[in-house]
Amino acid sequence: YRNITFKYILSILENFFKNKADNFLAIYDFEIINLKIFSHSNIDKILLTEILRFGIYSISDNQVDVFPYIFDTFASIISIGQYDISFTVFVRFFRSLLNPHLWFSKPLVRSLVGYLNAFILNEKYIYNKYEIVSLCCIIQTIIIEHCDTEYFFYFLISFFRIIEKQKNILPHFLEILISNQKFFLTKQ
Repeated sequence: YRNITFKYILSILENFFKNKADNFLAIYDFEIINLKIFSHSNIDKILLTEILRFGIYSISDNQVDVFPYIFDTFASIISIGQYDISFTVFVRFFRSLLNPHLWFSKPLVRSLVGYLNAFILNEKYIYNKYEIVSLCCIIQTIIIEHCDTEYFFYFLISFFRIIEKQKNILPHFLEILISNQKFFLTKQ
């Protein structure tokens, strides 16, 4: 059963590359892949490489409608612990997401937060000062621009785990919170 499932996913990916399917089909394919990833705790390295290639191709081909599904898939791979084969790819995605301008697209924000949350929770990566400041800016953008504090509560908890692990981060986070104190007071 397991081999049939993986062969099926590989056939989806191969079909996508050969036919350059439209975004609707790509979204459907990513949903199937996400379900399959969650139903198995172990993914073959060949399949993982193909999924990454599929996601990177979709991003480089600027298929914006597919972006949320790509990041959901990558978050799924990280959350089940299947990132050892190419953790550097996930680190590169993480660093590319630190551009606060990406965070103004509301449809993409939830998937980006899901990816960052999965990335943060794996505790394999040590953050530098600039990455933490960027994460603080992202949190600021999420709260101010989208005002969706309930959904992003879990992301904040993950971020606090980083602060707990790396004590030198706290001053940067507090600086951003203090700079927005007026905003928080008016929201209450």
